[in-house]
Amino acid sequence: MQIIDIDEQQQRKRVIKLFYELWGSTKMVISSGVYDIKNLKGFVAVQSNKILGIVTYVSRKNEIEVIFLDSLLENQGIGSKLLIEIEKLCARESKNKIKVITTNDNLHALNFYKKRGYTVLNVLENAVEKARLIKPEIPQVAENGIAIKDEIILQKIISNFESDKIVKSIISNNTDLMNILNIIKKQNLTQSALVAGSIRNTIWQKLHHQPFKLKSDVDVVFFDECIPEKANQEIQNHLEKIAPQYMWQVKNEAYMHNYDFSNQTPFNSVTDAVSHFVETPTCIGAFLDDAHELQLIEPFGTTDLVNLTVRPIPLFKQTDKYFNIYKERLKSKNWQKEWPKLNIII
Repeated sequence: MQIIDIDEQQQRKRVIKLFYELWGSTKMVISSGVYDIKNLKGFVAVQSNKILGIVTYVSRKNEIEVIFLDSLLENQGIGSKLLIEIEKLCARESKNKIKVITTNDNLHALNFYKKRGYTVLNVLENAVEKARLIKPEIPQVAENGIAIKDEIILQKIISNFESDKIVKSIISNNTDLMNILNIIKKQNLTQSALVAGSIRNTIWQKLHHQPFKLKSDVDVVFFDECIPEKANQEIQNHLEKIAPQYMWQVKNEAYMHNYDFSNQTPFNSVTDAVSHFVETPTCIGAFLDDAHELQLIEPFGTTDLVNLTVRPIPLFKQTDKYFNIYKERLKSKNWQKEWPKLNIII
């Protein structure tokens, strides 16, 4: 399978024809604008001269917005490869984020993007009603029976090389953090990582020229729906036995979606869970890959962490009940007393 530009080898004519055959129109209407496949940039997945998938996009000042992504064969990795092509383009053009809009009924798309590190930025209620004024043929109800009403905006921060480099350097040169990461690696837990405070605080200490001290729990997370929640304590007891010098806290994120509020959508990965931590500099994780190389989990990038900026994630800005949790955390943590250079945004 090849991924080629939509304007190469007469692909655009084939794509336009395919749009008319499958969807009856080349026009797409979403809250960010009205678009036509006839003049959108994009890529096509092709095998044996057959189109297997299409992605189109718009390039803006600091972001790329995916307008359309679809694969004609499911579960073959076609959509993932097309999305990776957009992420490569984003890096080449020095953009720092990718945005995509889907609708509330499209549960498959939501899971697809979340599993690939995209996080929900905003929900535009009744946005599809406005789109129907321009394109009346948009159906009222999806095939799964869900009324098509709202748009869900997702985004992925494309790594800032310089801030990532600083974070990785501080972690890799810290004996305790690397020891912890090696211990976690040896437990063979699915998607296991060190997250949140122990990394965040270490970065802040270093950037304030303070001596290193683990001031919080060592938060170990993993994601495994096959392991019961009660196993968290057994794993934690084992870690306390082999490395009692650390204050271990173990959580299987398959069960942590109701931490702040009840009846929340379950997480589908460790990255999804980390993207729901309250403030951006806390949304950080690290792990050793199969080659024992240090990798980061950074759903909102590392810029805020390195720039000593504290702000709520988009979810915790949407309603008072969420924003109040952020404000209570600021009050209870009192971070600025210890790290006066922090820029706390309220």
